[in-house]
Amino acid sequence: MKAPFRAFVVDQTDDGFQMGIQHLEQRDLPPGDVLIQVAYAVLNFKDALVCIPNGNVAGTYPLVPGLELTGEVIGSTDPRFHPGDRVLAFDFGSTQGISRHGGYSEYARVPGDFLFRLPTGKDTRILKQ
Repeated sequence: MKAPFRAFVVDQTDDGFQMGIQHLEQRDLPPGDVLIQVAYAVLNFKDALVCIPNGNVAGTYPLVPGLELTGEVIGSTDPRFHPGDRVLAFDFGSTQGISRHGGYSEYARVPGDFLFRLPTGKDTRILKQ
């Protein structure tokens, strides 16, 4: 994993609302079992609401939006996933990209329960199709 890496970060403070590309390090990622090099992330309506002042969706700031992502596992303590696995990450509880960093980043760390291994023959562009 390269450090630092780029991420799209949204922040709202008493001084105002800001968003843009920032450089993060692995220690900035939330806890999780699996480290993923992100290939693609989807933009959906909740992500759009996170990216506007007073969108009333974000549970914390600063925040990396991105509810769904695909990528390749580069590290894992979850026995279900191994480096090189291609995965889809989606949080059915909608915390990813809302109250924990999501997929608008070169790297993401997520709980193994958020992950689905991509079927043989499908690559990480599955979200792009």
